Amino acid sequence: MMAEVQIVYEVKIDQPNLPEGEPIQIPGLGTFENGGTYDVSEAEAEAYRSFHTRQVPKIDEETQSIVGADVELGPTLAQAAENMYGVSVEEVNKTVTVEDDSKDFPETEPDETPTPVEPPKPPVFGNPPVENPDENPEGSDE
Repeated sequence: MMAEVQIVYEVKIDQPNLPEGEPIQIPGLGTFENGGTYDVSEAEAEAYRSFHTRQVPKIDEETQSIVGADVELGPTLAQAAENMYGVSVEEVNKTVTVEDDSKDFPETEPDETPTPVEPPKPPVFGNPPVENPDENPEGSDE
């Protein structure tokens, strides 16, 4: 099955101090090869921004105490790239068709009931109980 994906950024990695093909990590986005150009989907761009979102303490001016927190959305990839060495980001607006890999899990029929799974047994500390007391345990005298 095919799916349409909205591409919002084109990222170019060019760090002349590193060899071509050297992996470059952009936290919240992924690992890229130096010298490469990559498309970034709208979903990936939103995930990047969410990754860099932070909570900022809300302070009561009168008591100077923390009374809560505000959520400060992280920068867009284009904003953040202004401070990234060797990374340039161009805003684009294109749609590409990709293979939909959401079928990684087998479909189940609605009337199928899941097979119950036995819960794990709790760990035994010390000497485990003897399974069959009639058997002669190793090392005993008889």
